[in-house]
Amino acid sequence: MPEPAIDLDAIADARTGKPGRLARYARRGVDLVPVLLILAGALFIQCAPDEISSQDFLEIAVLMAAALQSLRATLATAALSMVVQFWLEYDTGDVGSAASVAELVGQFTVCVAAVAINRLAAGQSRRLASARAIAAVTTQAALPTPPEEVGGLRLAASYRAADTEARIGGDLYAAQETPYGVRFVVGDVRGKGLQMVQTVSLVVGSFREIATHEPDLAAVADRLDGTVRRGVTAHHGLMSEETFVTAVFAEVATDTGTLRLVSRGHPSALLLTPDGGVDVLEPTTWSLPLGLGDLAPEADEVVEHPFPPGSTLLLVTDGVTEARDRRGAFYDPATALRGRTFTSPAELLREVRSAVVRHTRGHQEDDAAMLAVTRPNPDDRRAR
Repeated sequence: MPEPAIDLDAIADARTGKPGRLARYARRGVDLVPVLLILAGALFIQCAPDEISSQDFLEIAVLMAAALQSLRATLATAALSMVVQFWLEYDTGDVGSAASVAELVGQFTVCVAAVAINRLAAGQSRRLASARAIAAVTTQAALPTPPEEVGGLRLAASYRAADTEARIGGDLYAAQETPYGVRFVVGDVRGKGLQMVQTVSLVVGSFREIATHEPDLAAVADRLDGTVRRGVTAHHGLMSEETFVTAVFAEVATDTGTLRLVSRGHPSALLLTPDGGVDVLEPTTWSLPLGLGDLAPEADEVVEHPFPPGSTLLLVTDGVTEARDRRGAFYDPATALRGRTFTSPAELLREVRSAVVRHTRGHQEDDAAMLAVTRPNPDDRRAR
């Protein structure tokens, strides 16, 4: 069956991202509206005075079908409207009169215009679908899903772009096993469109290379800062001079399990303990985002924290921490998660994602990326 001009299956369930019950009900309702309008017009003309015309109902029905339905459905609606229009003229005995011919010609003209509108809208829909597919592939290439386990740590990642039509955004995450421990980055690019994709690809690719060879976590952040600045110079036009990236870097030492953090103007990491506690791991000093390091060239601070077995590190972007409800109140993951425990990092991210959707009622204004890292208990690893 040909695709409708407007794809109502894009109405997705806010929690799963898949077409939900609302989409199915909307599709059924839209399919019925043009026919109901035609029947309403036919009924109306039977009850209304002679000088009242039903043509407005029929024209609206055909135009609605053109905008919302497939070509086949539009043609069927147009044919039905012509049949009803002719039947109404016949029923009133006006067939052959100048007024009757004018109304039939007018309705036929609207039908032809509706078919043309449907074809134009369908072409637009196909182009949009192609753009969505390209954006999804591009984002997946620049931001691949990390494995479920790296270096003995269990991982889960989540990404939800604010621009759900284009399915593209500027948040990023990456995990890399290195000789110095397992290293992570979560960041947020300032920019739009291709600029964001360009910067995300640059940061993620450079992080994997630098993190593998640079023994000091602060040096990893410093070198990435230079990479972003050089990228702005080399790709001016795609990356504007105002491009920068807030980021938080994490390292879990393979031998001791010690957690090290470096923050570059990014929301603080959270540490969820096995007993339901939540610690906000704020840096003692704040550094500028990546790309702006030359404005304040002080060395980055590496902060160490214990990372006991059974604990989970949660790294998020400001699409989570700055999600607002109708009153303008921010979502606070530390408060929302305190006192709760989760069986896996994936379960934790599902809960936070659902909570953000509930808090904002689905009106997400910024991209939201999350990375959860769990250090398993030794008993859990033996059981597996």
